[in-house]
Amino acid sequence: MTDTDLEARAHRYRVMQHAAALHRALAAMPPEAARLTTGGDRDTVGQLASRMLWSSTADLNQQGRFAESKQVVARAAEIAAEEEGTAAPAVRVVVGLFDRPFAGQLDSVPVLEAIFETKATEELFAEYDGSQRPYSRIVGGGIEFRVFESDKRSAALDFTVPDLPALRARLDANGGHAIGNRRGGVATMPSGGVVMQARQAGWAPPVESTRTGNVITVRFEDGIVAELPCPAALIGNPVARQIDEWDRWYTAERPRPPWRLLDAGEHEAELRELLAAMPEADRYLSIEPGWYALAAQCWRQLKKIDPECVVGEVKEKWAELRISACDQDRQVVARFGGPIGWARKQSLRTCEWCAGSIPTDAARPGKPSRLCGPCREFAEAWERARWTGNDDRR
Repeated sequence: MTDTDLEARAHRYRVMQHAAALHRALAAMPPEAARLTTGGDRDTVGQLASRMLWSSTADLNQQGRFAESKQVVARAAEIAAEEEGTAAPAVRVVVGLFDRPFAGQLDSVPVLEAIFETKATEELFAEYDGSQRPYSRIVGGGIEFRVFESDKRSAALDFTVPDLPALRARLDANGGHAIGNRRGGVATMPSGGVVMQARQAGWAPPVESTRTGNVITVRFEDGIVAELPCPAALIGNPVARQIDEWDRWYTAERPRPPWRLLDAGEHEAELRELLAAMPEADRYLSIEPGWYALAAQCWRQLKKIDPECVVGEVKEKWAELRISACDQDRQVVARFGGPIGWARKQSLRTCEWCAGSIPTDAARPGKPSRLCGPCREFAEAWERARWTGNDDRR
């Protein structure tokens, strides 16, 4: 390992430590003071570190400490495995840091140790599953990363965890963030220019769901079945709606199948009329059926103001119903603000799944976020069955 590699790695590691300390300090401040300090209210450790790195790596680049490279090369350095007193060869991978290509030691080991509070070892392999692609395997605390060479000069970490929701919660608590394919049991965590993908161990996606009375039955890909009691007031089957949306979004079919309006009941005719007033490429509603009545009533009022109005979108954002509309010339109409604002305010006290009344402070992080007590209990039971698959499956 060269002095340049050590210096670059130490620099990034120090930045992450400083960013974590800054995040803890901001979390202890009143929200308004934190916003004034950072210019925003949703800064994560990664975002803070990115800002610090962006301003500080310029000097390092000017001094030539990040040399560019076009290929993945093995380095002769070894990472000592303290527990066994042995050493394993590590790998040097070309990655993109904030769109800056550079050849530097991969940050996988310190990131792994920071997230899981454990020691890690890294080992280079010649191929993976017969693909002839070099990769390295990084193991620590029962977690396994695989780092693949990429033609686009980037690296991806693919690993499995026994409890993916717990990892998400851990990241949230420490100012991190994770996004990803929930149907596939995957979470993506950007870190220092490296894409980290965590997969739920033993994950089997749901493939079918039916409702009989107050019981929703879910069949998973591995054949296991979950039976979940649900509130009588619950509109339709939220599990079936999720499966339908996941199947549409993650299909390899192009173009994707059109969005389907499900569980609309008595509001179906008006909602289809509303959809027809939207641009063809955006004809879908990103809300749950509990808000369909609000959207239909808002549409009724918009038509009275301008029968030719164009609806831009109907969606949930920050646990509120957001509707946008304009005239045929794509100009904002001030009078549209009345029904649109009414629908937003009503959504604050309306359950997304059953349309029942709820306190305006009932929203919580996560989706769907504005639920009454019984619907939230069902949502949590479905989440447990989806991720852990033990207590709620038979």
